Amino acid sequence: MRSYDPTDEDDIKEAVRLTVEPWMLDLLSMNPSYTLWGPYEDYMAAGGQWNSPVVHDRWSEYEVTLDELNELVNFYFEVERESIDCETCAGTGTHPHARWVSESFYHHSSPFTTPTVQEQQAAAIMSRFGGGERPRVATNGYPPADVLGAYGPAFTEFCERMKQRGDWNDDITQEEVQALIDAGRIRDPSATVEQVNATQHQVAGGLLRTHDAINRWVLVEARCKRFGIPYRCPDCEGHGSQFTAPSAHVGLVLWVLHPRKGCSRGWHIKRVEQSDLPAVFAHLRAAAERNAQRFARIPTP
Repeated sequence: MRSYDPTDEDDIKEAVRLTVEPWMLDLLSMNPSYTLWGPYEDYMAAGGQWNSPVVHDRWSEYEVTLDELNELVNFYFEVERESIDCETCAGTGTHPHARWVSESFYHHSSPFTTPTVQEQQAAAIMSRFGGGERPRVATNGYPPADVLGAYGPAFTEFCERMKQRGDWNDDITQEEVQALIDAGRIRDPSATVEQVNATQHQVAGGLLRTHDAINRWVLVEARCKRFGIPYRCPDCEGHGSQFTAPSAHVGLVLWVLHPRKGCSRGWHIKRVEQSDLPAVFAHLRAAAERNAQRFARIPTP
């Protein structure tokens, strides 16, 4: 968790699931509004000597001095509970049978296809940016007879179609378009399936217009519902992981600049104990003062 809203039912349930203590939730309330960055994400995950992530197990290992060599410009506390990927769903949170539907949404992950050289190269690049692929359901495969027999002719017809075309992100139905409308993902209530499917091949601003991760989630869940396939993994309840620790702990993520090197990197302190907080707060206050001083000569209106 990187944020916590005490009025949000999902946040409350997640805090209970993780076994979070009250003082940990107080720390989340101190976080900046934007926390969707980190040393294992995007360009921060793939660096060289001076812009590669730095990881410490404990706060006592962090010895960065704030000066002209190092500036701390952002931070957030996180609450985690140690876990491993769920073996049943390979960490996807999706029912094993539903993965035939979810992973065939795009060609590069489809269990009905064999990845092309370009797709293999793209997967390798994504892996370096913290986006490693989960184990595939199959390669150039087909569901076994017991899976086909469990969900009727509509699912079998779908599998036959995937065997021919490989993916279905540009082959959704009008019912699935309505699911996107109901979810607020399409603003025009009169949108047709032909229009939505056609946009998957349109280019805007030099980029191909395709369904994003939220659209994919809505569409996969809608299609699984139509086939009668359970969507969530029964063992991890859709979370994709199984806990290996009895309770949660606090971590701290920092964004440190190295001005003389012209670079920056993410710093991860995996565990911050309650007794560490006075020193942590002092460090963050010093960083805030230094950041304010750099702009102090700008005149106020």
